[in-house]
Amino acid sequence: MVARSLTRFTVFQAPQGPRRVLSSLVRLHMEQASPYARTDGYAIADNGRIALWYWNADAAAEALTRAGADSQAVQFVPESALVPRQGGVRLVALAEGYEARVENEQGIAGSIWWRAPPTLDEWQAFCRDQGIDAAQQTSVPEAQRPQLLDEPTGGNVLREGEALRRWATERIAYAALAVLLIVPAAYFAGQWAYYAWTAAASQRAIAELKESAAPIVAARSAAFADADFIEAIDGVQLYPSPLEVLAGLAGSLGADGPSIAELDFRPGSLRMQFSNLPANFSMAGFVDRVSVLGSLEDVQASLDGMGSMTLTATVRKRRGSKPQ
Repeated sequence: MVARSLTRFTVFQAPQGPRRVLSSLVRLHMEQASPYARTDGYAIADNGRIALWYWNADAAAEALTRAGADSQAVQFVPESALVPRQGGVRLVALAEGYEARVENEQGIAGSIWWRAPPTLDEWQAFCRDQGIDAAQQTSVPEAQRPQLLDEPTGGNVLREGEALRRWATERIAYAALAVLLIVPAAYFAGQWAYYAWTAAASQRAIAELKESAAPIVAARSAAFADADFIEAIDGVQLYPSPLEVLAGLAGSLGADGPSIAELDFRPGSLRMQFSNLPANFSMAGFVDRVSVLGSLEDVQASLDGMGSMTLTATVRKRRGSKPQ
């Protein structure tokens, strides 16, 4: 069991598709979000939502080696995946530290870990991040101490994908071996029975042709399904688009506000230069209005002279895609 204090958690929506392709999507998402050289993880899929815990694979392997165990023979399970499900928002006391959780009919929707019991400000901030009215959270709830389950609340999508790939490889090997055994036998049997069973041999040849074509037809259908699923992967966006950010800024500029002279939008960062600043323009008020939009943080502005201003900010990831 991997303690919650050693894992990072993220949750995101994923399109429906073949399990082996879904496994590849989850692993790609995990490797992009992970800061570790080698990463291991556990992912549970519930109705299109992926709950993903991941951790430093090298550190976990070293800990098992020091304990005299074989890391290759051990399946790691995150502590949070063994907590019984319960709808709503709650605070759970774990082996080390405390975890806030939000769960609904699709499973776990949000989680954050603290080493010590959270303050009221920390608790309310978590509730706001999960779309819960923080005004109704007037106090930090008492931490629950649930009995951990013997098995996780869902199977590991990452391991299921590896099993499917191994099974596909074995199936190809068995098919190749069958061809090597069947072709010579069919040849000699056909030569021996050529004159007596010509009609029967023709029927068998037709049946064998249909049987050999069946895997090709199935593979073609699977390829089309995989292609449709890969196209749907393009819809997984970690950051809002430039148009979404500009739409929020438009209201902060006002009808008589400054003009946008230059825009540099990159994943995670924004830099804009404004010109034609009005005489009564308040830079501090503008920064305050931009800071509460929800998609930007660490907003800073500076005057460049000659009626121009430069604004820089960090673009927040969409809710549910940020590891905590």
